Amino acid sequence: MLYFNFEISMTGIRSGVVRYMGKKLRSIVQNSSLRSKIICIVLIAMILMTGVSAVCLKMTVNAGNAMFYKALAGSLSYTAGDIATKLSNIESMTNMIITNSEIRKNLIILLDEEYEIKKKNAKSNLERLLTDYHQTYKSNNIAYISLYSNDVSITSYAPGAASTPEHIHTGVITETKMNAGYPIWDTDHCNTHGLFLGREARQVNHLSFRTLGTLVVCLDIEKMIATSTESAFLSDNIQYLLINEENHVFYRSDNFTQKQAAEISRKVVSGYQVLNINKSSYFAVKGNISPNEWQYICLVPYEEMEKTIYATQILVAVLLIVTLCLVLFLSHKMTRIIVSDITVLVNEMRDFFKDDAMLFKADALYQNRKDEIGILHKQFKNMVLQIQHMIRQNYISEILAKEAQLKALENQINPHFLYNTLESVNWRAKAIGESEISAMVESLGSLLRETIRVKEKVVSLKHELEIVSAYITIQKIRYGDRLEYTENVSENLMKLQLPHLTIQPLVENAIYYALEEVIGPCCIEVSAKRSGNLFIVTVRNNGSQFEEHALEKMASGQTSTHGFGVGILNIEKRIQMIYGTEYGLELCNEDEDTAVVNIYLPGGTDDEVIDCG
Repeated sequence: MLYFNFEISMTGIRSGVVRYMGKKLRSIVQNSSLRSKIICIVLIAMILMTGVSAVCLKMTVNAGNAMFYKALAGSLSYTAGDIATKLSNIESMTNMIITNSEIRKNLIILLDEEYEIKKKNAKSNLERLLTDYHQTYKSNNIAYISLYSNDVSITSYAPGAASTPEHIHTGVITETKMNAGYPIWDTDHCNTHGLFLGREARQVNHLSFRTLGTLVVCLDIEKMIATSTESAFLSDNIQYLLINEENHVFYRSDNFTQKQAAEISRKVVSGYQVLNINKSSYFAVKGNISPNEWQYICLVPYEEMEKTIYATQILVAVLLIVTLCLVLFLSHKMTRIIVSDITVLVNEMRDFFKDDAMLFKADALYQNRKDEIGILHKQFKNMVLQIQHMIRQNYISEILAKEAQLKALENQINPHFLYNTLESVNWRAKAIGESEISAMVESLGSLLRETIRVKEKVVSLKHELEIVSAYITIQKIRYGDRLEYTENVSENLMKLQLPHLTIQPLVENAIYYALEEVIGPCCIEVSAKRSGNLFIVTVRNNGSQFEEHALEKMASGQTSTHGFGVGILNIEKRIQMIYGTEYGLELCNEDEDTAVVNIYLPGGTDDEVIDCG
């Protein structure tokens, strides 16, 4: 009873711990960011994928071993069949030899004839006949054929026959006599002298069998295996063991001792196995050679197999990497889909404090949405529109106030007094022969006159170029040949309109950066062209370059303007206030030392398009 209560208590504690851990985990998940949640999901998926890949890799290796075994077993089956065919052909050959009437006749002469000359002729005939059979069946890897009769030995032509010890032939003959006329295979000397087949030639005489002689055929077993494996397209590194019906290894490759061969034969029962022999690994396959009831064991160096396994591992690893990259890519896409709506809203809030032109880029995406995201976007848009309206009202009021101040300042200055004074200075300079001073005073007077007397916000291109010309005249007196100015404007463009004092500040900016800060000549060019519905005025100068995104950096205060950037921004604002935000300035570079300012204004007809490069 006490044990039962203890078990109940422990079960309750475990249940409480599980509930607490579950709540804690749920709290962590709920309070984490969307990106963190998605990352956790991706990590779990990657872990599962890695585990599955490891299992697949193991299965792939096993499948590779099985496939290699099937391929090797098929080739070895062909080899075994080839060997069995050759052995069967040799048995058929021996049957033809012992039943050949001419051979029988000559054997009888050797046994019964008393005249040596006839015996000698019979022996020569037998040698010729055996040699013919040898030549006919030598493709079966026959080393030589011997025939023994009445202490007479006849051998087919074969250089290696004489090297075989006589006791081996004697043993084969003895075994053959004990087998009652049936052929026998002697496997005791395969690794040293070859495989031997023995068979008796008998004469039937009055229901009795008379032994005429014993046929001994020597096979080059090593050559037989080599030629059979070559025909099966097997590697030269393959090692072989041959096992007779008594489970005795009668042939082994030179790489193994008899003891090792016996151990291999004991371990390899069927199918395939991986064995370690002499600090080397082998892939062992076992098969049968019929109808002799022999077996063979083929051993392939495992390095060959390892190459296949290694290649498979590389393939699986590559597939895993590709899959992981795909998962990461898809997770990134999923993250963007999930958090993009909120990110857009956050970016709009951030851009609100930078530039109102950046607002509402994604309004169309949320216009018809009824969910919380759509409501947030709509409410934020309404709030921003109200703020923008208030800012415009305050901005316009400030501009009007500044214009009133400027008007008051202009009224305080008597233009006629300035013009008369400059004219007096001009005549005085001419009187004393100072032509440069005269030209400078005249240009300054023209510049002041054109600047002060114009009351309109927009003027003609011709008027703007006259202001620039007066300004350039003054500057050329200062800089001399270092300043070159050209105008490339068609006469038919001179009446087109643009904001007052648009070009002259840009020319002044070019002189400051390209002439005052650089030693060398400065070439300034003002050109105008039409492109579709645009009227484009271009100011080019050598000796300077704009940095990337210069206009945006000036607006955000990221770069120093040396005072002239304020004028460029003022031109940009005035153009957009008059014509709209689709018009304005473009700052870019041509070649390596040429700065370009394109002024985009409304008006014009189809013509060549200006490319800022």
